[in-house]
Amino acid sequence: MGGNGGSARFAITLSRSATLFERIRLSIANAPSGFSGAFDVPAPFGFAGVASTLTVTVPAGLSAGTYNVTVVGDEHGNEHTATAHVVVETDAPTAQPPSTGVRTAAAISSSSVPTSTGWGVATDATSAIGAYELQRSVDGGAWTTVATTSAGIRSAAGTQTLNHSYRYRVRARDAVGNWGAYASGATLTSALLEERASAVSYSGTWHKYTYSGASGGTTTYTTSASARVRTTFSGRGIAVVGPVNSTRGSAAVYVDGVSRGTISFRASSGMSRLVRFATLFPTLGTHTIELRPTGNGRVDLDAFVILR
Repeated sequence: MGGNGGSARFAITLSRSATLFERIRLSIANAPSGFSGAFDVPAPFGFAGVASTLTVTVPAGLSAGTYNVTVVGDEHGNEHTATAHVVVETDAPTAQPPSTGVRTAAAISSSSVPTSTGWGVATDATSAIGAYELQRSVDGGAWTTVATTSAGIRSAAGTQTLNHSYRYRVRARDAVGNWGAYASGATLTSALLEERASAVSYSGTWHKYTYSGASGGTTTYTTSASARVRTTFSGRGIAVVGPVNSTRGSAAVYVDGVSRGTISFRASSGMSRLVRFATLFPTLGTHTIELRPTGNGRVDLDAFVILR
């Protein structure tokens, strides 16, 4: 357990002979100062009375180490003892700073973008990790808790309002209750770059399409494999937004001239403003992204989301 105090549970099993069914009174002895103990079955009786659970409560402020508590079983003056070992650990876990990106397969709105915040495995020299706590600050304001997860879950979905700054921090709790210090990520602001903006350049045959479901009211589409769309931006991340339906095609994605695979705009049912691709960079910098449609169906570009 941790140095902030708490309780530990110990299973007690009694071994009875074929004729021993008398009541056995359980107690603790030789407990360190400030320790206390309670049994859920303080006086087992009968052949079925062979089990109890001891809960040892310890005070805060203990030094790391092993503390022994004697368990006494008294059957009419016939005593047997055993020792419960309480291990106190005071070292705190070290968390890894979180990173936040635009969440794929989710739709943006006119004022916000879907996000996902993840972090690496925390470390602890003497104990397993038990939980994580994720907090965020908006526009430099107070920190608020947005998620508490088990040790096996190291991500949380959320949303960010466009053109506002967000910062996230994570701390870890070890299996015995010690919380470590917070590890903070970078401050991020999400911005929308509409597909008709001057910073977006097209080559080949593209067409403007106006409809109410699009971000900004329009998309720009092509069916040609020789068409290209490209933008250069300064940021920590980028995402591609477009509509999907059952007749759409695919496009290859190149980031800084390097292929990042192919994204599909085809889906069994239609949806607008859907994030189809997203990536993060280790630091703020200038990058390019280019879409190269494969010619297997119509590809609409609705917008880019840039994280700065």
